[in-house]
Amino acid sequence: MKKMIQNYITRITENDIASLASQNGIYLNQREVTVLYQMIKNDYEILLYGDSRPLWALLSQQLQKENYEKIYQFYLFYKNKYQSFL
Repeated sequence: MKKMIQNYITRITENDIASLASQNGIYLNQREVTVLYQMIKNDYEILLYGDSRPLWALLSQQLQKENYEKIYQFYLFYKNKYQSFL
């Protein structure tokens, strides 16, 4: 599973992030899309397998409060849902 995730991450684009967010009622500006894209590309292993609290603390300062809260809830929902596959 880790290899599949790694392969997906290498192909993900900023447009993918913006599209997924908007499909879930999260409307990001371009700066927020770029911040999330860079975090996902660089730190996805920490988000999935490590202590991601420092990353979320950093994101809380870089995203609009409403978007941060929605993204964090989205992350928690799917991380919990698919935890057994990670």
